[in-house]
Amino acid sequence: MLSPVTELKTRARLLLNAMHANTPASIARSTRISKQQAWPIPQLWTLRHALNIVASEAGFSHWEQARHVLSGAAQASEDMGTFWYDKRAHGFTNHWFAHYHEAKAQLQLHPDSYLLPYKNQFFVAELACITPLGLAENVSLWLALSHDLVAGYGSAAWTGLCALRLKATRLE
Repeated sequence: MLSPVTELKTRARLLLNAMHANTPASIARSTRISKQQAWPIPQLWTLRHALNIVASEAGFSHWEQARHVLSGAAQASEDMGTFWYDKRAHGFTNHWFAHYHEAKAQLQLHPDSYLLPYKNQFFVAELACITPLGLAENVSLWLALSHDLVAGYGSAAWTGLCALRLKATRLE
């Protein structure tokens, strides 16, 4: 299994190769994301650009944030991006919290739920929400974390769940 950082680096290299081959879909994708992020459109795409593009697609502001968070070097109070949440989770009633201890208390009341980070906040979700996010595939990973991605941050189980999440976000 590739580390989450290595997976994003691989995606960036593939994207860069496609951009250098002037593949219309890759150019359009990169241009769209660059405009969304208010990044300048370069004359020549570089690996740095591609890393920022794939990091943005994964739910981070830029490559350095993705590398920092996915390597396990961040603190729980830092912005964790939107990696663990996307439009597939819309429509579900999740419990949102500004403070980890409040989210942890909710998880203790409902131990069959799942606690995940979102930027500087936390949410507690049900199985129906994490399934379309690609996170319900391996129950043993969640059990190893006691259903708490924040408390298990940087652990082997957390890395395994990152791999599942990245698999779910892989572009065709």
